[in-house]
Amino acid sequence: MLDWIWDNSGRIGDLSQAVGVCLTLFALGFAAGQIASGRVSQREATAKEVWRDYELLGLQHPDLALPDSGDCDADAEAFQGSREKFKKYRWYVSFMLLACEEILLCTRNREDWLSAIERQIRRHKDYIGSDFFRKSGHLKELHPVLRSMIDRHALSGGLNTP
Repeated sequence: MLDWIWDNSGRIGDLSQAVGVCLTLFALGFAAGQIASGRVSQREATAKEVWRDYELLGLQHPDLALPDSGDCDADAEAFQGSREKFKKYRWYVSFMLLACEEILLCTRNREDWLSAIERQIRRHKDYIGSDFFRKSGHLKELHPVLRSMIDRHALSGGLNTP
């Protein structure tokens, strides 16, 4: 038996190197998969954190988060009849759009997030669809998916359609 091993030591050595290379390749593939999975998890966690911050802002300012029909008069630069409140509303919507953009970048347009974002766009379409907003230049700076949602909903009738 030892003679056979000795006689075939070169082949056995080659075989062990091949097995070692295969195991190394498998380990590299596994590590790459783990890294990719970690990145997806991190992007999802970031999206959830951004959304949570946006929801907290909405809880602090429910009148801005869920405007009633007629609350926003962008032509008069007034929200609920107040020019000062209109400034706050503009900042609220800007924060919303920034949060939506960050989420789109983090989640790569996942359908569940797209639906949540679309609901927010519909809630604020009186302002987002106004000439005031369009002339502000913000629209051209937004993510293309977000611009498409705005075009689709700001041009359709009705406010606060869930």
